Amino acid sequence: MTSLRTASASALDALSAGVAWTRRGQGGQNPGLTRRGWGVVVVVTGLVALGWRYSPRQINAVAAPALVALVVGVVSVRRARCPDVEVRSPPPGVPGDERTLSVSLSGRGLATVAVDLPGGMSLADEAADREMAVRLPTTVEWTVSLEQRGIHSVGPLDVTFHGPLGLVEQSVGDTAEVEVVAYPRRFDLTEPAAARGELHSRPDVVTQEFDRIREYRPGDPLRRVDWKSSAKHRDLHVVEFADRAGKEAVVVGGVAIRETDDQMARAVATLAEAALDAGLDVGIVVPAGRCEPDSGADHRERLLRLLARTGPNARTEEFSLSQGDISQQEADIVVDAGDPLIRERGADPRVRTAYGSYSLAELRSTGDSTTTGVTG
Repeated sequence: MTSLRTASASALDALSAGVAWTRRGQGGQNPGLTRRGWGVVVVVTGLVALGWRYSPRQINAVAAPALVALVVGVVSVRRARCPDVEVRSPPPGVPGDERTLSVSLSGRGLATVAVDLPGGMSLADEAADREMAVRLPTTVEWTVSLEQRGIHSVGPLDVTFHGPLGLVEQSVGDTAEVEVVAYPRRFDLTEPAAARGELHSRPDVVTQEFDRIREYRPGDPLRRVDWKSSAKHRDLHVVEFADRAGKEAVVVGGVAIRETDDQMARAVATLAEAALDAGLDVGIVVPAGRCEPDSGADHRERLLRLLARTGPNARTEEFSLSQGDISQQEADIVVDAGDPLIRERGADPRVRTAYGSYSLAELRSTGDSTTTGVTG
């Protein structure tokens, strides 16, 4: 009976310790029993209770190894080094792209890693498991599909360190969140002025920059004669200009109502990137904020991130889109997606400038492009 009482006391001690471990383990600081571990405790307790009526020797033959397994699980989890978790953000993409979400885990022992994806993203392979059991150290990868434009936050991941039999576990705690960015897809532009980023300029206006003074040639207009230089050289000299169409900077604005913001963001991104590709400084003003005119790779990324997170206007009336008010809104080009027909019938947004108004369909080809200004 002494061995039976010892086994009974050990089982009750394990049960009490299990309650304490579970409470502490939820905070990610100390080991706690898993469901399997609780099952073992319940079985051992039942066996000990049966041992009061039947042979303790046969009961101990089952209860003792189970108790040993619990102790081994606790010791292995306590002695093992919990992993450090590093989640790397994939490069930005556009809806329809696939990206690899990579998680590196250091430490040693066994662990399970689970990921919970936000709306706008999904696993590229629907049959893939969101939870993986791994041996540390290792790197876990999931291939995700970008479904919607936006800046999506992934994490914190659920990382749990556990013993060899899965009876005891310890949560690593909150891991860092990472961003997965889906920029708006660009349209393919076919209208030459739009493709060159020159929609904001009057087609028949050409600005000129001074280039040099040269000798007069037959056919040169007399209005270009530089009389001061001609008197100095005792021969006719004319001023020569370098033709330069368009402006050096352009601001693109966007207006949208609920469920038309994707169309607006795509159109603004298309026109803004066309102007950037043409060497112009470009700024945008959209419901989520504004980006002052600038150029370069870093500015392009800031501009696209703003377009990735913009939504509709709270009130469309905040942006007056009449031709005479474009300058008052500090935009050279305004993409107007505020017409309910865009949402109800799939119509194209209007693109308005001080010199004309176009349907987006007039500026783009029928096929959509998935290119974006940031590679990756």
